[in-house]
Formats: sequence, structure tokens, C-alpha cells
Amino acid sequence: MPTSFSSRLASLVTFCVLAILVSDRAQAKDPPASPETWQLAFQFTPDQTLHYKDHYHSTIRVQKADYSLRVLNKRNSRKHFKILSVDDDGRGLVETTIDRVKITVTKGDEPPIRVDSTADPDECPRDFRPFLKTIGEPIARTRFRTSGEMVKVLSVSRNWLEAHPGSTIESMS
Repeated sequence: MPTSFSSRLASLVTFCVLAILVSDRAQAKDPPASPETWQLAFQFTPDQTLHYKDHYHSTIRVQKADYSLRVLNKRNSRKHFKILSVDDDGRGLVETTIDRVKITVTKGDEPPIRVDSTADPDECPRDFRPFLKTIGEPIARTRFRTSGEMVKVLSVSRNWLEAHPGSTIESMS
């Protein structure tokens, strides 16, 4: 009986595999239906504003010889875009502003450094104070194509440039 059951099971499996192969070949001979094509595009309208939340988490491990350090970064921010203008090609000039930010940085076993833009700036670690001056003011203007591709980014905040050494007014062209 067990041999009979095994042979029946093997026959059933073989039949199923052959049925699948035949079905796949039949489908391969039929030309695929041509799908409809769509082109998605942004339609920018002056004075539109988009509020959004941005979450960033990273872990960095630095090692030199036997010394190793793990740095954890966590940033939660609220930002908004405002469309300033739209050119004849439909490209939008968009201004970015950071409305609020919470940052936590942990280096190895040290206590975490916490920054909250709504807290008293004097209680903020000194290294983060230039960055806090950028909260609530426009930091960049970006020209976007209707496809969403960035054409050019211009920093418009002196505070942002001071908080990010090495950055330039024109960061992308």
C-alpha cells in the first residue's frame, strides 16, 4: 500500500508540474497585452504649501586600530514647502522651511545629546545653536521640473550656511 500511495503521489506531482509548464508555454506564445502608458507630472500652483514630517535614523561605526565608536543619529522634523512661482514650462520654484526639529545623538556609551527646537536655545548644546537659528526661516529655494527632477538649489539662509560649513549658496546646478 505505501508504494502504491507513493507512486500515485509522484504521478500527481508530475502531472501538476507538466500542467504548469504547458500553461507557461501557452502564455509565452500569446503576445502580452499592451499596457496603457501614463505620464505622471507635478502641476505647481503658486502659494500652495505642503507640510510634512521627515524622519532620519542612522548608525555610524568608526574604527581606528582597536578603537571602535558607534554613533547613533535620530532626527524627527516638521517642514514645509511653499511654491513661490511657476514658469512658462510649468517648473515650480519651491521654498523649504524647517518648522521644528528634534535630534538625538548618542556616541558610544556617552549620555545622548538631545536637541529640541522648541526648547530654550541656551539649554541646547553649543554646537547645535547655529542650526537652531535656521528654524522657521526659509533655508533653500529649489527649481523643480514637472517630473520632480531638481534643476537648481539655492541656499537662501545665512544661518543655514553658517551651520553647515563647506556649503555654498548655489549647491546644485
